[in-house]
Amino acid sequence: MSKSIIDTNLLIRFLVEDDKLKASKVADLLVSSEKKVLLDIVFAEIVWLLSSFYSLSKEDIVQKLRSIIHAKSIYCDKKLFDGVLSLWEANNISFVDAYIAAKAETDNLVIYSYDKDFDKIKTVTRKEP
Repeated sequence: MSKSIIDTNLLIRFLVEDDKLKASKVADLLVSSEKKVLLDIVFAEIVWLLSSFYSLSKEDIVQKLRSIIHAKSIYCDKKLFDGVLSLWEANNISFVDAYIAAKAETDNLVIYSYDKDFDKIKTVTRKEP
């Protein structure tokens, strides 16, 4: 089975439905059997666009992204992305910090940082150099 990369602008059209025709075409693509690769950078860009440009709440963004990452045709690190969304939702931290912490959890890594926000997450270890 072949794989393709799905770009941010397609998923944004689907999630915000600001163009019904494009949203419908993306919906059809998402239910097709072809695997679509959701890159980490696209995942992050979706969060940035939905929060900054579309002013959606964190809760709405988490819900929308969970629906995307669990679509059968989407190929991504579902465990990592779920962890990112859970940490971001549960803590008053940035999305990028949630990603770093989720990666540290997933791969059992220590985080070197001066950012004390990581101390809010009891499942990771932060160290200063």
